[in-house]
Amino acid sequence: MADVAWERHAGETAEIAAALAARICHDLAGQIGTVSGMLALAAEEGDSGEILAVAAEAAEKAAGVLRFARAAWGGAAEPMGPEAIARLASGMAGGERLSCAFEGIDGPLPGASVQLVLCALAVAALAMPQGGGVMVAGNAAALRIELSDGQWPAEGKAGGPRQVPVRLLHLYAAAQGYAVETAGAVLRLSAGAGPTGA
Repeated sequence: MADVAWERHAGETAEIAAALAARICHDLAGQIGTVSGMLALAAEEGDSGEILAVAAEAAEKAAGVLRFARAAWGGAAEPMGPEAIARLASGMAGGERLSCAFEGIDGPLPGASVQLVLCALAVAALAMPQGGGVMVAGNAAALRIELSDGQWPAEGKAGGPRQVPVRLLHLYAAAQGYAVETAGAVLRLSAGAGPTGA
């Protein structure tokens, strides 16, 4: 269904693709640089458990960025429950500053809902750069996501690498047939709107 949204917004496709690629590269650059630097240092100074531990930590953070990007933006996500969603979100850039809580979600959400929640959490990290809490409540048909601080940004064009998660949230929601409503710190995702272009 995502193809429908891309076709409808064909004029933005190249801009969004470029912005998303730039964002992922930016999110990975620091960690990859750390790994490279630590391995070079270890080669110069000999085997060092401390140096290799720093490199391993950076490599795991880079892997977390990739796991999040794949689930949120790389196609259909798998069904998963709150713990798995929170674990994925902690791997995105800025995710370590978010505290995610879930209310009324006892079992796995379907993949489409998981993708939307992950997209929303990427926007939450953008809306709360200093960090904060995010409460996700409801079910696959109606999700309510509230920020402890800050406000949800309005929909707009991609606006560069930092803003692209906002546009992607709205595009994926439209493709999956969800209506998006924002009011201050609260975001609502409601199923039943019908996929864009249907």
